[in-house]
Amino acid sequence: LSPDLPTVCTVVTRGHSDDANSFTVEGESVWLRVSRTGNAFAFHASTDGERWTFVRIFALGDEESARAALVGFMAQSPVGQPLTRTRPASGVSSASRAAADVSPSASAEESWTVAVRLPGSRDSTAVISSRSV
Repeated sequence: LSPDLPTVCTVVTRGHSDDANSFTVEGESVWLRVSRTGNAFAFHASTDGERWTFVRIFALGDEESARAALVGFMAQSPVGQPLTRTRPASGVSSASRAAADVSPSASAEESWTVAVRLPGSRDSTAVISSRSV
């Protein structure tokens, strides 16, 4: 969306990877959440960890394939400075709880959330965590 501002961008790989830019981040932090119900995944983002904005929903094959999926969080700036620091992998938390914003009647089987601290300068890619859902 903007070459000068951090942007929430999600990538889904099904044979090849896609990029979906969502919104620019104002402030210094952003929380990212992925939830799974059956074979459907939903991405949400928040700038305060309280109010969540829907980013996208997608499927990865059947429910068995979805259970085997790996989820990772990363920060990147392809033309920026080297990465200084992001949240350690221990910043990823999971919860098996209802996530009403996945769909009105669905409960999320798994939900992962990570907080990403955005440095003042543009940074290079860094994988923060990769976990199964």
